[in-house]
Amino acid sequence: MPQGSPRSESSERPHGATWVKELLTSVVIAFAMAFVSMAFVIRGFVIPTSSMAPTLLGAHVRITSPVSGLDWAQTPSFYADQFRRAPLSQQGTPSDPIVAHDPLAGPFGSGRGEVRVSGLGVRSGDRVFALRYLPLISEPERFDPVVFMSPTNPAENVIKRLVGLPGEQVALADGDCFVRPGHTGEAPWTNNDWQIARKPERLQRTLWQPVYDHSRRGGDYLLPWTGAPEAWKLDGKTVRAAGVDGARLRWDSELWPIDDGLAQNDIELRMAGASRVFQGQTYQRWQQMLRTSPRYAVSDLRVSAGIAGDAQSVRFGVSARGHEFAGELDATGARVWMRPASGGARQVLDEVRGNWLSDRRVRNVEFWHVDQALWLFVDGRLVAGGPEKGGYSWHPARRLEEATGLSFPNLARVDNGLIEPSATDGRSPLRRGTRVFTLAEPWVEVGGGELDLYRFRVDRDIYWRPVMEGRGRPGRLTPGRATHPTRSPALGPDQYFLLGDNSTDSEDGRSWGAAHPLVRDQLPHAGEGVVPRELVIGRAFVVYLPGWVKRGPAPVPLAGRVRLMP
Repeated sequence: MPQGSPRSESSERPHGATWVKELLTSVVIAFAMAFVSMAFVIRGFVIPTSSMAPTLLGAHVRITSPVSGLDWAQTPSFYADQFRRAPLSQQGTPSDPIVAHDPLAGPFGSGRGEVRVSGLGVRSGDRVFALRYLPLISEPERFDPVVFMSPTNPAENVIKRLVGLPGEQVALADGDCFVRPGHTGEAPWTNNDWQIARKPERLQRTLWQPVYDHSRRGGDYLLPWTGAPEAWKLDGKTVRAAGVDGARLRWDSELWPIDDGLAQNDIELRMAGASRVFQGQTYQRWQQMLRTSPRYAVSDLRVSAGIAGDAQSVRFGVSARGHEFAGELDATGARVWMRPASGGARQVLDEVRGNWLSDRRVRNVEFWHVDQALWLFVDGRLVAGGPEKGGYSWHPARRLEEATGLSFPNLARVDNGLIEPSATDGRSPLRRGTRVFTLAEPWVEVGGGELDLYRFRVDRDIYWRPVMEGRGRPGRLTPGRATHPTRSPALGPDQYFLLGDNSTDSEDGRSWGAAHPLVRDQLPHAGEGVVPRELVIGRAFVVYLPGWVKRGPAPVPLAGRVRLMP
């Protein structure tokens, strides 16, 4: 072809047979790469149960409050079997509806905000992709949502949150996880080398559970705040501080105890043909458990609002564990501090200069008291505190003493490894629930002017509660693993300790029994309550197909819940 002459069209495009060959080659390579990826890098799983709710959902129904507009997932109420394995595809009838309660209307068990619905289709469990842990490339990290083969049933894949790493000892005290790194022997909970395991900010934001939202109030919803009428106006959807300097708006914990109740579990179990199916006590035992399961006071809280006005200072706080914890903004700066509730000087944990109250525009303020650390955010940015600058250090024993007001020797009294009944009601203080653990009280103070609070709300953290195992002599119970000083697991070099986010309804490291004989034969380090490294598959990193329900011929997924896992 002469230089500079245009190339012919036939020289730019392959012949038909060549084009088809290249297309087929590309398709084969793409499929091969996909299969390799699925086999060695990524695997898909379906969430079978609600042990990780509300982070990940098993079979569930979705309920919407007609008053607050809150939408939440709830475990099915109607089943065809006694083991809660086969929920009916349609939940509730006009004569026997699902009875739910809006969690923003009042505390669990108050009967407030009743919602009756029927004919709801059961949605499937979330479907997730798990990224395999590859040797020398990636290792499991604390708080990863981990997919693994169950040590008690290796044919079953399970997902839980990783809290204990190899070479650590683990303790669960007052809902939080403490670890003692670099040790494998027994250690008292009074040792000062215990460290609290703090969750990173992104994960923590996904774990907050709603307790109260003033902007969604209505109907028969409780108003749990107390304050001088001349200082605070709570009419409508906005809270107003009327300019009375230092007047405190305080949560009434007796009216509304903040505990670890979860809307997901607020069900009354019912079975199809229960009188015919149940010859034993299984059904009655589930009913009794749902009605009488104790609840535990939660002190890890978030208090937040959009604020606007001419006030000179504002303080959001939480009274709990015998102390006051607060985040404060004024004309000089921002700070987080704590002090004993009985009085005394404030201990300022972190302070920065600035003025976030200099104009009247709405500022979105969040105060966190979580994992023994204080965080203060303005417009989504951390301005004071955080996991290091805002942290305080208590070992598990002191944490329980501060949370209950009782001495640790009385809390931890044991007899041959079994909890000794207390002198008052025959139950150990470690399992008695909200009335032993001090109830938390959020509060707000405003100084030097008026202030409006928009979207004023309170949220709580997840709470890993103590569980009891029925073993040994009749009437005696053994504390769940990591929930008592005598049962703090010391992890070997290839062992992990995992828990479910839905602590009130999760079989996990606290209560797992002995490993399956096949697992023990192959993995001698497969002890009770731990997961051997060899059974760990990977980290769940995306919910690619959230729970769906059939409507007509095709399933309809909840596309809005497609998300990356923190």
